[in-house]
Amino acid sequence: RGVSGPPGELREVKIGRPLFMHRFPSRRNGRFMEEILDISRVDSRREQFKRRLLAIVVPIACVALMIGSILGIALYSYANNRRDALALSEDLLKSLDSRIATEVRSFLSPAAKMVTIIGSTIGASPHSGNQRLLAESLATQMLKNIPQLAIFSFADTQGNYLMLKKMPDQSIHTKTIERGEGGLKVAWIRRDPDGSEIGREYPSNDTYDPRTRPWFIGAANTAGVYWTDVYIFFTDKKPGITASKAFRNDAGELVGVVGVDIELENLSAFLSDLQIGRNGRAMIIDDSGRLVAFPEVRRMMKQKGGEFVAAQMNELDDPVLDRAFNRFLIEKEGRRELIVDEKKYINTVSSLRSAVGKNWSVLITVPADDFVGFVSRNNRKALLMSTGILVLASVLAGLLIWQGLRADRNARLLLARRKEMEIQSRAFSDLAAKPAIFDPADAAALEDLTRITAEATGVRRVSVWQWLSGGRQLVCNDCYDRESGGHTRGTVLLQEDLPRLFEALLTEEALPVQDAAQDPRTAELHRIYLNPFGCIGLLAIPIVDQEKCRGALWFEHEGSPHGWRSEEVSFAQAVAGLLTLRLSAAQSQAECAPSARTAGPFQTMGPDEAFQATERHSKPLAIDGGKPVNQVEPAMRLATI
Repeated sequence: RGVSGPPGELREVKIGRPLFMHRFPSRRNGRFMEEILDISRVDSRREQFKRRLLAIVVPIACVALMIGSILGIALYSYANNRRDALALSEDLLKSLDSRIATEVRSFLSPAAKMVTIIGSTIGASPHSGNQRLLAESLATQMLKNIPQLAIFSFADTQGNYLMLKKMPDQSIHTKTIERGEGGLKVAWIRRDPDGSEIGREYPSNDTYDPRTRPWFIGAANTAGVYWTDVYIFFTDKKPGITASKAFRNDAGELVGVVGVDIELENLSAFLSDLQIGRNGRAMIIDDSGRLVAFPEVRRMMKQKGGEFVAAQMNELDDPVLDRAFNRFLIEKEGRRELIVDEKKYINTVSSLRSAVGKNWSVLITVPADDFVGFVSRNNRKALLMSTGILVLASVLAGLLIWQGLRADRNARLLLARRKEMEIQSRAFSDLAAKPAIFDPADAAALEDLTRITAEATGVRRVSVWQWLSGGRQLVCNDCYDRESGGHTRGTVLLQEDLPRLFEALLTEEALPVQDAAQDPRTAELHRIYLNPFGCIGLLAIPIVDQEKCRGALWFEHEGSPHGWRSEEVSFAQAVAGLLTLRLSAAQSQAECAPSARTAGPFQTMGPDEAFQATERHSKPLAIDGGKPVNQVEPAMRLATI
């Protein structure tokens, strides 16, 4: 259009790509969705490959990229958060070490100060009445006001002994031991919490000699305050230690030793109250592994040889503590990570020597998950949320892929439909060029019609049938077989053999049967007619003229069951419309001249004569019920007309 040029000159004009607009049903309000497809691109396999690549690979690659990005971000965040959490935990453990050292110093320092003050008070005259009363009064007040102090002891070099002991009801009882010419005198003075004396006892079997005890011997050989090792108190059966200090006269001679016992139960209670993560533990040990303070006091003692002694760390049957102590023996103080039973622990050991003057250490063990577990939990939550996003993205990518493949499939279907329409258009053009089709006497034209129709539809066989004997017989005027390329005619089907098929052909506009063997209307026809040729599907179109059925056009499909599309049914109905005039004319000739005969494929004789001709050209064959019938082919009644 709009192309100029000399008359008769052939011009090649590029009009662009052929586009096809198709209406696809949509689920929204029953409306149709129009889709414009470039079907010219379907012809190229390379184009198909590119489109599939874009439709499938690109969305999948995008989802994979999202998955990789999310995993990378998650791993990066987890590593950074875990590193920061561990750094924070290290600061926390250092703070705990400092707090424990401060607590231990505060716990032990009153005892050291007490022995120093009382030793200075007693001075060189320990048995002087005034100094002794002053020391006893001072010791009583300290015992009442300092919870961890349990016993005050004073002993001289002659074995004389003074002890003030704090009882569970906070009363102070006094024990004295005097050694002189009159022998050993032991006395207990009992007092109530108010300090009033409530009784005296004089045990005769007490053989206690303070000069043999470690606190006396150690202080006598030490210039400053002496600290004993942890031991179990003889009277109370509780773990504790003793701080003692010797005092001397002006000549430097040893006069006596003052000592204060400290129960470690309160220190253990302090450690048990420390919140170290959720499952962390802190303890104090000496350099030999003996427990000084432990969150579980009852585990600090064990019975050995009938006596209670302080327990060692390797006697607790705890694999984590065993591993921590073994590493401590090798590596000494510091921070380290332990793996026990595939579980990671953080372990720190710090020295208390500067705080208490003894080779004590604070040992802390805590599961790593207590500090970094929240990182894993948060990471899992983030991954779960990311998984939800990935699922949504995957669904969207799937929808995108489905839409792309659907569009590509629709384009291929449209291309196939276009080719089919072209083939059908050529078939109609060929049929329109043969006006003899409407002449019932022209057998060659009918053969051309069945051949052209079979090639256009691609079915195995196409046949034209005519009603005779008032609708009691169907006679095949022509049948074209694409496999053999030949034509046959004259097959006769009787109503009494196929009543349901005859009824369907007379009452239905079209009879599309996907599987003739399974359809009750065509099951018997499949057995006697379709199956011998390997045909499964059947499309039968009645040929109707003025509401009177003149015959039928059959399309027989071989192989597997075939679902007949509406386009195929429409094409078949259009071809059947072309045959209406031909069969109407043939029927009219048969009614007007019942005795006439033609050399063509149509039966122009009367119905009874046609049936007699059938019997003359067939041989007898018994079928169901033993009723004799005449057939030329197995399981079919034929008439060569």
